[in-house]
Amino acid sequence: MRRREICGLGSERKKAWQGYENITQKIEEPADQESDKKTEPKTEIVRKYYDEFWVDPFCEEVWEYNVAISKELIARGFDEIQFDYIRFPTDGRNLGDATYRWQDKGMDKESALMSFLAYARREIKAPISIDIYGANGWYRTGSRTGQDVELLARYVDVICPMFYPSHFEQTFLAQKPSEERPYRIFYYGSYRNILLARNAVLIRPWTQAFYLPVSYDKKYYDGDYVQRQIFGIRDSINQGYTYWNNSGRYEDIRPDIEMTAPYPWEIPEEFAGVSIPFFRGQ
Repeated sequence: MRRREICGLGSERKKAWQGYENITQKIEEPADQESDKKTEPKTEIVRKYYDEFWVDPFCEEVWEYNVAISKELIARGFDEIQFDYIRFPTDGRNLGDATYRWQDKGMDKESALMSFLAYARREIKAPISIDIYGANGWYRTGSRTGQDVELLARYVDVICPMFYPSHFEQTFLAQKPSEERPYRIFYYGSYRNILLARNAVLIRPWTQAFYLPVSYDKKYYDGDYVQRQIFGIRDSINQGYTYWNNSGRYEDIRPDIEMTAPYPWEIPEEFAGVSIPFFRGQ
């Protein structure tokens, strides 16, 4: 029997699920012309929904819909299918309210993504890539998102971790010289990710070509910040990369670098310019 209902989450099964947060905002009141007395402003709690809509990852109709779109794209000439947001929701005060009506007994989040990708692998006649959180490329953990690299690597050709330095703790790998932090994150992260994947797929990280107003980026973000990420990938496993800027602004990127190009800054402790022997056939 085919499942024809919309595969939403929670009690609202006829529409996609949204997470929300509660924010405190000031209540605007008309000024009191007759009183100079200063009083505390009144506030109210307002529910703010995230701009993300989720359906049930266990639902086979969702799988069929995504694969049908993939087949259409291939027919139109695209040579690779990349699945972004291939994970479970992680944000929202109401996250505990998300229930999965199509979850069979014994299935967990990892098995939901594995089942979908196994189906996609059978149906899609083109290379398949997936985007994952940077943390899931750094450590083997899928309990929160379902993104267990070692398991998912069985069904795809490329894994694209988002090792954006702005998304890690701001002191992470920020030892002196602190400017080398972007290099370190991509150097070590790329290597760790391919080990988690048992060297079964290509690791093609997303690189950060955008600014976020976090403490490290406020001090260090510029074109060198972006270029250091590319050197980190080159000196690690060197299997490719993709730039990301959600506003389409790519003024911070530079021409690709050659394997023999010297590192233009102070040589970091990772011996920039010397590749990791296991993956370079040395």
